[in-house]
Amino acid sequence: MIDNALEKLAEFNIADASVHVWIFKKRINSEAKRPIYTGRWVESTLQVDESLKGVLLGYLDRITEILPYDLMAQNTEASALHLPTERTFADLILEQCEEQTDQKKIEQVRHINNALFYVVKFVFEEEVVFAVKQTDANWKTRRKSGFIQAAFKDDELDLLEEETFQIARDFDFLIHGEDVVARNKTKFESVLNYKEAHVENFEEIKDEQEFLDVFSDLAAIEEYVGSNKMQLRRVAAIRQKGYYKDARFIESLKDNKDRFRLNIEFDDKGKIVPTAETCRDIFQALLDHRLISHYNHVYDVQSTVQV
Repeated sequence: MIDNALEKLAEFNIADASVHVWIFKKRINSEAKRPIYTGRWVESTLQVDESLKGVLLGYLDRITEILPYDLMAQNTEASALHLPTERTFADLILEQCEEQTDQKKIEQVRHINNALFYVVKFVFEEEVVFAVKQTDANWKTRRKSGFIQAAFKDDELDLLEEETFQIARDFDFLIHGEDVVARNKTKFESVLNYKEAHVENFEEIKDEQEFLDVFSDLAAIEEYVGSNKMQLRRVAAIRQKGYYKDARFIESLKDNKDRFRLNIEFDDKGKIVPTAETCRDIFQALLDHRLISHYNHVYDVQSTVQV
């Protein structure tokens, strides 16, 4: 899937596609622990449509390679991250964009103010590309209330009667069939609620007996993680990899921690003793992110791909 995701996007007929702009707000269903999206569509002029086509072309032109999405993966300016649509809440966004009815049409500016993100739906024949962009402070009512809206024309400043909204010359991620292609990982995760998923994951792993059995107690780890997005991401990656479930991995860690310069202590029962000073190295170890080169140099890495 990842191999031809970029190729399929490159073959999409952007020039002849129709353009539909959807504005979204979001709230969280605390019981179901999933986002609830409210999408409304807005009329756009031909000039806006053509500009948005140019933004999509520019987005694709900047991608030279696609990397597999990983909780710890980082892409460069010339790359994007890929993951299957089914692993996200993208279907909830696509459902909102299915029917462009009169009931969903935006006719009042309050439906645009304070929107979280917008989706540009490009349609050619039966194929659809959804381009998603998180809004900035310009879309917030509170931010606008502190300014006088003005434009420079005819050699002078003039008041703008209409409210304005800045449309960025970039997108954060694309949804195309079974593929999600993201250039901005942080905003992709924000729109699709990945941090909330990581919080839920942390609560679940703390009740997992195989995880509990590795440690003398979890107090220091709970304090270390807290609500920090990066640490929650690391916990999710630790759980995904599952090395802590392998007794041989833990035994090897105990035997080799000094060689790998890991500040980790074990008690007389063979359990890891977490402290404020050792949690960072514990996470590096359980992620298998502390490596030694053939030249005996020790490195921390962001992600690991076996070759």
